[in-house]
Amino acid sequence: MASCSARAASAAAPTASQLPAALLIILWGSALLSSLVDNVPFTAAMIPVVQALADETSRELAADDIWQAFERTYLATEGKRFQLVDWSETHSGADRIFAGKLTIDGTERSVSGRGNGLMSSVIAALAESGGPLMDIVDYSEHAIGQGSNVQAAAYVECRTADGKSLFGCGLDTDVATASVRAILSAANGA
Repeated sequence: MASCSARAASAAAPTASQLPAALLIILWGSALLSSLVDNVPFTAAMIPVVQALADETSRELAADDIWQAFERTYLATEGKRFQLVDWSETHSGADRIFAGKLTIDGTERSVSGRGNGLMSSVIAALAESGGPLMDIVDYSEHAIGQGSNVQAAAYVECRTADGKSLFGCGLDTDVATASVRAILSAANGA
């Protein structure tokens, strides 16, 4: 009986800080998202995003709160510097050529870049259009669900010339387009 009363009293007592709960949510939420990305540095990048949200809301965060923070940071394009309008890829010998229409700083522009693959040609197009100079450090992709009409998720970690890690995520029914979106998402973090 006394232990029930003690538990009830401690459960009802206000806490001095929500920091332990917020950190627990950050760690579990980052572990969940990191299991998708399979990248420890990504967890470190998400901690300040989730911590800022916990500080802003002054409440315990639910998994949906963390997912929405992830969407705003990595998937949303509105108001971001680089937005995909359309793209195509061609080959020239061993090179791939990305030709795209991007909205850059609110203005639609045609861009192109050459590389040894799609993603390196997108990075080259960004660099030639005033975007950050980046190298790909890590990349992964997977289907979201089963079947032929599901979305693909692409995740990328890039590093800038000054050593800053940038993370990006892209979703699309076409895995190549998801990859392009992931590169643009990373560039938007510069």
